[in-house]
Amino acid sequence: SRAPAELVRANIMAFYALAALGTDAVLFWKGLFSLDALVYAAVGAPLYAAGLTIGSRVFGKSTDKSYRQAAFVLITLSAISGMPPVSALIR
Repeated sequence: SRAPAELVRANIMAFYALAALGTDAVLFWKGLFSLDALVYAAVGAPLYAAGLTIGSRVFGKSTDKSYRQAAFVLITLSAISGMPPVSALIR
């Protein structure tokens, strides 16, 4: 896309926020929230917040090109870590 990085970033954040709300609603409706899930969420929330804080500070200093490169690296790492052989090694 040739859209400005600010617009792309805002769209990505909005998409994931809405997807998370939808997923949470379905999990709650189906009774799939457990104490373990809440503990993992409580442990992960500060790490997630730290990542968002660091990302927002770095984003202000980055160019469109470097933002896109970082986004592609993160997407690639996410795809690789989700592959069954790699996922089995991580767990």
